[in-house]
Amino acid sequence: MMASPRVISPVFKAAPALVPCALFASLAVGCGRDGIVRVPVEGTVRYQGQPVQDGQIRFVPQAKAGGPVAFEPIKDGKYRCTEGGGVPVGKLLVEIYSWDPNTPPAKGPGGPPRKQFVPPKYNEESELAWTLEKQRGTVTKDFDLP
Repeated sequence: MMASPRVISPVFKAAPALVPCALFASLAVGCGRDGIVRVPVEGTVRYQGQPVQDGQIRFVPQAKAGGPVAFEPIKDGKYRCTEGGGVPVGKLLVEIYSWDPNTPPAKGPGGPPRKQFVPPKYNEESELAWTLEKQRGTVTKDFDLP
């Protein structure tokens, strides 16, 4: 008895080409592998009218927003949060750190902390709140701290 030839559905023939398209579509919407919706965010950070030369910005999801903390360095007054798809959407607490650029970072855990240029009300005791809405493309968010 002779086996009949195998018929491959056109859907299966096209599957290898569709996988990269599906992956691109999921990234364009801003969903990470963990299902958390994220949006790339970039902007400037100024303290008392001057660009923050060396620092870090952190976006901490609040209450039911969920998701990981997104953080990136601030260099010459600019930051760009795109790692992992960006910042989780929802209500966020924003923490801004600004270090003395002339003081090198600690060489390991337990080293002396670097001199902080902005008061704790913008970082460890921050009350800076921001709600990031789900949208396409990169969001620009500038912070001008008095």
